[in-house]
Amino acid sequence: MRINNLLVCLVLVFSTLSISNANPEHDKWWKPPPRNCDSLSEDQCKAPNSGCKYLPFVSCCGTKKFFCVEDNGNGCGNAPLSCMKDSKTDAIYEIWSSCRPNSPFLYDYQVRNETCDQKLCEASGGVCEWVDPVPCMGTSCCPRYPVCKGGGGGGGPVSPCKNVICPEDYCCQDIHGGAYCVEKPRPPPPKPHHLCKAIKCGRGKECIVKDGKACCVPKPKPPPPPPVLCDAVQCPKGFNCVEFGGTANCVECEEKECEHHHCPPGYDCVVDSHHRPHCQRPNPGSLCRNVTCPYGYVCKAINNLPTCIRNPLPPNYPCRDLHCPSGYSCEIINDLPSCVRETHPGHCKTCHDVNCGSLDCAMVPNKCPRGSRDCCIQIPSCRLPSNSNDDYDNDPNGYDDNENEGDGLSIPCGPIITCKLNEICLLEQSRCAPLCEFVKCSPGTKCVADTTGIPVCLPNGITPY
Repeated sequence: MRINNLLVCLVLVFSTLSISNANPEHDKWWKPPPRNCDSLSEDQCKAPNSGCKYLPFVSCCGTKKFFCVEDNGNGCGNAPLSCMKDSKTDAIYEIWSSCRPNSPFLYDYQVRNETCDQKLCEASGGVCEWVDPVPCMGTSCCPRYPVCKGGGGGGGPVSPCKNVICPEDYCCQDIHGGAYCVEKPRPPPPKPHHLCKAIKCGRGKECIVKDGKACCVPKPKPPPPPPVLCDAVQCPKGFNCVEFGGTANCVECEEKECEHHHCPPGYDCVVDSHHRPHCQRPNPGSLCRNVTCPYGYVCKAINNLPTCIRNPLPPNYPCRDLHCPSGYSCEIINDLPSCVRETHPGHCKTCHDVNCGSLDCAMVPNKCPRGSRDCCIQIPSCRLPSNSNDDYDNDPNGYDDNENEGDGLSIPCGPIITCKLNEICLLEQSRCAPLCEFVKCSPGTKCVADTTGIPVCLPNGITPY
């Protein structure tokens, strides 16, 4: 009996093989089952032969998130930009790759591309205004969009809760025209078990039924409040720490008196009635204690009501993470950090404009404030001739350090005059001129020569060398 069964199995195997070999089209069009890349971890996704790629996509709020996507075999290169929205978090991601995420929580999102001409606000007696999307405007998926204000264009009054995101277990309510984050209504507590009706527990305890018996146990304690993020952040002078978007951010003070006043972590600079700045810890019972504003907004008490208003970020705030190549600087263009080519202002002097006499002229770097277009990147400097064969370009500062003549603090200028290191020799005028006469600093800064004689632009109020 066993031999017969074995023969039957062998016949079936050979039959299957012969059918497969007889039909090569079967192998040609056969495809493996689809991979479920979105369920893999990072290590599993990056594993060899996983058939998946681990790609980053950026949300409108600037959050980079990695997704495990199926490799289409073409390298997952760039594709026409599209948008997808997360149904769980409402985050909108800009999809740049031909390999798209396949998460069950993501769906295609249609970008609002209306124009004011299409809104026809004037026809109904209103005006068209461009507003920022909530909560963020960062990528091509979240541009500004037009709304009708006034008239009968359907704009209507804007809810004060429009730009307010409340913490967990809180919801925003419009109370007398103000946005308030109030606790969500909780379901009524369950009725006590009939076995607990005759049980009276002490303070801080409650009755439960365990193993068919009533007993008193300690009431669960509420979780501790989240840490105050700004307690661990020390902002520079003229900036206060404000928490929004779940992060601590240094924002520029509104009061000019606070520009040069420095406060420790967890404290804000405020100005009293005598216009004197001092450090004060934010009131924990303030109206904004339960209000979390979207990115780019900060909560302020206006008319005794908490309101989310757009807050100016520090200059070039998004540029802090963008490193531009040499000859380029970061500037904010259309709310996005961009690398632009640095241009030399027309007033900048070169060695052709300076007569150093018997001295050598070299262009030395100038410490320009970041983003300044009115500051000369390099300035001319008169130096003693080098005793070596090296030229000035061998030194990173643009001049040679080999100065053995003189006392190191002065430069001979002709037979009579001796100039200091921070001065230039003008033989035609028979005088020494401070190098800072040839440097034009940006507003809010002044020219000061450092210990090596190189002029630099320093912010006003900074102690010079």
